[in-house]
Amino acid sequence: MREDNIEITFNLIYSQVSKWIKFISKKWLIILIVSFLGATVGYLVNYKSKPVYLANLTFTLEDKNSSLNSSISILNTLGMNKGVSEIFTGDNLLALFQTRLIVEETLLSKINVNGHNTSLAQLFIKINKIDSTWPNNDKLKNIDFNSNEKRSLFTRQKDSILFELYRNISRNSISISQTNSKINIYTLKIKTNNEQFSKILCESLYSTTSKFYINQITKKANSNFELLKKERDSIKALLNTKIVNSGEYEDKLYNLNSAYTQLKTNSDVGQINIKINNSLYNTINSNLEAARLNLSIKTPLMMIIDEPKYPLEKKEVDILNLVGIYFILTSLMTIIFFTIKQLFNNMLNHRILNR
Repeated sequence: MREDNIEITFNLIYSQVSKWIKFISKKWLIILIVSFLGATVGYLVNYKSKPVYLANLTFTLEDKNSSLNSSISILNTLGMNKGVSEIFTGDNLLALFQTRLIVEETLLSKINVNGHNTSLAQLFIKINKIDSTWPNNDKLKNIDFNSNEKRSLFTRQKDSILFELYRNISRNSISISQTNSKINIYTLKIKTNNEQFSKILCESLYSTTSKFYINQITKKANSNFELLKKERDSIKALLNTKIVNSGEYEDKLYNLNSAYTQLKTNSDVGQINIKINNSLYNTINSNLEAARLNLSIKTPLMMIIDEPKYPLEKKEVDILNLVGIYFILTSLMTIIFFTIKQLFNNMLNHRILNR
């Protein structure tokens, strides 16, 4: 009984599939025409597509964990170590390359192109002819990203254009990844339709990000170092003054006169002040060396391994493959459409017959 049911089910499926194939076969001309039209659309959409140029920059970030152990104990003894910041390590560092702050700062940075100074933003606008209609618009015709205008003084229109440039580039042009999860080697990839812009953007974005990263990591340590250095220089200047004054008192002591007692007192006080200031100077100088060591430890090392070089990798659109893909996709969509339509008609006829 069970074998009979299986055979009936198989025969039913075979019968339905055969009917479906016959039905689709009758529509072959329509499917072919629609598929040809889809392939034509695919060709028209992509035949003017520009090639994409890829700029790759590989860099390494120092692993501090292996180099800190020998120095941490020294800093702990001197009370200088407060821990190494990990705000921008790992995935956070990768995300930093695509933040609005970094990308916009990079776009506003000045570069030299063919002997002319310009900003990356203005170069991108020129390459893509974004400003072609600006002369006819009173609000846009005076916008220029080559000016030295402060960022805080940008007009609403200028700020909006810069934001659109950031959004376009961060979404379509920038990608950053870790080459190997076990080692701190990263690859920054930039892709645009202009070879020169791809290379310049890649180098400038890395430069802006690395400077920001190092400044943020070392901000507190550098501030402490500069403060101690200023205090040491002040103490040193005061100590030099005390030494000179004490020498003058010593010289006068050799000229015996009625003021001998007062000069002896002044000389003794001067010697005491020198000893106090000298002790203070030595203490601050020791703290300064500890601060210098702390700053050296907390300063990360970002080193370029491979940088983009001409000629860049070029990727052109394969029109034939795209036409084939459009043809196949359009064929499948047409077949699905006719199949759904036939199922719907069968269901509708079945309901009408059962009434």
